[in-house]
Amino acid sequence: MPDEHTISEILQAPNVTGYVHCADNDEVLARHGEGAELLATMINPLVQAAALLGRSLGLDELRELQLHGRPLTALCLPCAGGTIGVMLDSRAHLNDVARTLQRSVHGA
Repeated sequence: MPDEHTISEILQAPNVTGYVHCADNDEVLARHGEGAELLATMINPLVQAAALLGRSLGLDELRELQLHGRPLTALCLPCAGGTIGVMLDSRAHLNDVARTLQRSVHGA
């Protein structure tokens, strides 16, 4: 799980609107900002379905899921014991946020 410094860094990135961390049982462990409530209700089923689809296609483990819409993007990452999601607007630096989160979650 990302530490408080990483969460703060992500939330202060330009055009990041929200953050959520949910346990495998869908309990919300942390939530900040806009869009976090809605993302919290859907993040685990989305990541689980994407991982299942990936495995059926012969892909390795799911490391990142991106959902792109016109005004918003959601970045979701499975982590030990749950899932982390970040909401960004269309002008956000998605790759920078993704790298920061990946380093924190996976040590990559």
